[in-house]
Formats: sequence, structure tokens, C-alpha cells
Amino acid sequence: MKHTSHSEAGTKQIAGDIAATARGGDVFLLSGELGAGKTTFSKGFLYYFGIDEHDVVSPTFTLMQVYEIVGAVKYLVHIDTYRMEYSHEFLDIGALDYVGESDVISLIEWPRKIRNHLEGLTTRDIVIERLSETERTIRDASITVF
Repeated sequence: MKHTSHSEAGTKQIAGDIAATARGGDVFLLSGELGAGKTTFSKGFLYYFGIDEHDVVSPTFTLMQVYEIVGAVKYLVHIDTYRMEYSHEFLDIGALDYVGESDVISLIEWPRKIRNHLEGLTTRDIVIERLSETERTIRDASITVF
């Protein structure tokens, strides 16, 4: 499905709509060039689950942020592999303790670097394309099982 956003608020709303379809074990793979809006999307996605957007920071330097929530899904995990030089770093940060687990929803930015570690998991590709300073196209691709 393809969406067009004309503002940050629009991107967050689209993210919230997509979050409404998420289930435990889902792994969302966020792709797009630098500045495309992956972190803005993540803020809207996490906000749907009650995480204040001011508490959401890009995990570019920490690599992984774990947010605890109440319900059948206990954790939302936001991972950014941009700074990872080697795919084994994904394992080193303990990502596989969360990713794909039935009580976890995962958002992974720059997933191309670690696709080899996602084998057997159900993933959804979210591709964000920057059209202008404020306009974005957000494509929610079909579910893929690696």
C-alpha cells in the first residue's frame, strides 16, 4: 500500500495507522535515504502504543532502544543499524533476544545490513521516499517471510 504525507504530522499519522495493524512478532524494516523520515515514522508508530514522542530518540548511536508497554505485546524495539560495520554487531547488541519474539514488535532502520539474521522471520518493508522538504511517499510492502 502506498501513502503520501505532506507533513511530519502526516507521516506520524500514517505510521500510527500502520502500527494499528502490528502484532507480536512483527518486524518492520524501515528503509529510505538519510533524512527521509524514518525516525519521524518511528515516533508516530511508537506513539500509537503510548510511548511519548519526546522519549523516542533515534538509536543511531545506542543502536537499540527497548520500550516496555502494557499488554500482550510487552516490548517495542527500535534498532538502527546505520553505524554497524559488520552484521554480527546485530547479534552483539542482543537484538535476537527480542526480534521476532511473540511479545515484541520490532522496528529496524537500515535493514539491508542485517537481512541475513532475519531468516525465518515475518517482516514488513516500509520504504520512505523524500519527495520534497515536507512531502514523503511511504510504501508499506507486503509481508515477507525470509
